[in-house]
Amino acid sequence: MLQHGFAFLGLFLGLLIFGKVASENYGCPPGWHFGSNCGNNNCYRVVSIPPANKPRAIDDNFCARFDKDSMPAIIKCEEENSFIPTLPKYHFLIQRGGLGLGIYVPINVGWSKKNFQNRDGTPIGYTKWGFVSHILGGIREPGPGGPSEKLTVLLTYKRPKGFEYTWHDYPPAAVRHLLCKRPAILEPEKLLPAVERNDVDGTYVCPAGFDVGHVCGGHYCYRVVPVPEANRPRMIDDNFCKVFENEASPAVIRCKEENDLMVTLSDNVDIADTSGFALGLYIPASKPWSQTNFVTYDGSPIEYLNWGIYNSAQGPFKEPNGFLNGYPERIVSYRRFKDEGTYVNTWHDVGAPASPHLLCKSSAKFKPITPKTIKDEFGEYSCPKDWILGNVCGEHHCYKLVPVPASKSARVIDNNYCGEIDKRSIPAIIRCDEENEFLSTPPFAPTAIQMGFALGLYIPQSQPWSVNGFINYDGSKVEYLKWGISYKNKPPLKEPNGFKNSITEKAVMYRMQKNGSGYHKTWHDYAPTVVKKILCKMPATGVGLMSKPPAQDPPPPPTQMPEPIPTKPERKTCAV
Repeated sequence: MLQHGFAFLGLFLGLLIFGKVASENYGCPPGWHFGSNCGNNNCYRVVSIPPANKPRAIDDNFCARFDKDSMPAIIKCEEENSFIPTLPKYHFLIQRGGLGLGIYVPINVGWSKKNFQNRDGTPIGYTKWGFVSHILGGIREPGPGGPSEKLTVLLTYKRPKGFEYTWHDYPPAAVRHLLCKRPAILEPEKLLPAVERNDVDGTYVCPAGFDVGHVCGGHYCYRVVPVPEANRPRMIDDNFCKVFENEASPAVIRCKEENDLMVTLSDNVDIADTSGFALGLYIPASKPWSQTNFVTYDGSPIEYLNWGIYNSAQGPFKEPNGFLNGYPERIVSYRRFKDEGTYVNTWHDVGAPASPHLLCKSSAKFKPITPKTIKDEFGEYSCPKDWILGNVCGEHHCYKLVPVPASKSARVIDNNYCGEIDKRSIPAIIRCDEENEFLSTPPFAPTAIQMGFALGLYIPQSQPWSVNGFINYDGSKVEYLKWGISYKNKPPLKEPNGFKNSITEKAVMYRMQKNGSGYHKTWHDYAPTVVKKILCKMPATGVGLMSKPPAQDPPPPPTQMPEPIPTKPERKTCAV
């Protein structure tokens, strides 16, 4: 009973740390991460400090260059100190060189333990000073490195019970990254729209905050959630996913298609590149560590495994190996590594403290498609049941995302693959901003986020690639364009750029790329051979259409004056 009580307490603390006030919604500017802790709602961002700015980065508030309301972060409580490393890439940066904080000795003041102060002028309350060195007898920071160590850095060290995050005074010249902090922005309450995926007979819907995926023959919802340090040892045993969605549980990956999908959802790739996220494959706390003791959370048979390689000074080791720390390494972490120029998404056994994120999964809910009809003053418009009706740019059209067989992708637009689905349809040509925005809504949005879909703007295979060579499939004049930016390039490049492969990048894909709390909804040139889906479009069917009454023409002018009608002469009377 006591064990269940602690589990419940852990879930409750998780809600306190990561929940939002029910009647209020707080957000952050693009590039900032939200956190609710110490009774406050804040936004965090790590920035790089150029060498020239390092000596006065805190004194001059270098953070204000990125947001006028931000300052070097002052950590107010243990809850906040534990929360910072759970943000994407922060644990990695803390390990590599530390994050500068807003507690310091001003440049015009001599070094002394008593001279450290908060940059915002508030009294120093909470501190987390670490030890200088156990070799030196466990001397507590700040000190004794010398008078130049006027800046405080958040660092981490591996301890027998996991990672410990403590503060250390450093010379400003040695600090590469600064943690900035600003108050969160109070916004009108709004829920993220449920993400939907179109199917032949209906739509599959996920809860707000979850991404949808159609893999391994099923429809599922996914979300990577942060896990407080106190909950990590039993996050899978106790199903920490239920804090966010009652029907969710730690994700059990069933096939390669599902494994590859995970890094395409939301911000998962950033987490996979740094700390990784835990899966629903683990060794229960009741069992000893063994390569054969890994089980799925839901008790189902293990159908798919993708163990990676651990490269150490002693040589490469195939996972799971419990390397150096076998018995506590009960968690399986999904990681992405670069291997000879390409990325691999593999699994690694780790200790619970080293996995601050958990991948949650639930079944998507089926919602039958209701045939939609649009009425206006001239009639009704409708589409076949598995097409989506849109009234945009002053016209009524039907849209459908169609999977493209690999054997047809090279000439998917040249040969009008849409015509094989419905002879009236062609690859979609986008005519205006209203239509471009329409395609960022369900059921198109999930595909636009995950992989993109081809449009009817292209360069024919018979023509060479050029920036000005893109034409509409139907031969109409190109009057609307929404080229985006390729952020994978350094520096980013404006599309169309034919990056690395200009000869073949003759297809145009509609993509939705994360932009802070929203998305860029733009077009990008791709090789037709990578097209997995194409957007087909055709006019909607008009039912009972009425035409406007023709204007009444005035009668033609007479060619000659009509003859006067004869009248009887006026009769005169005489008086008798």
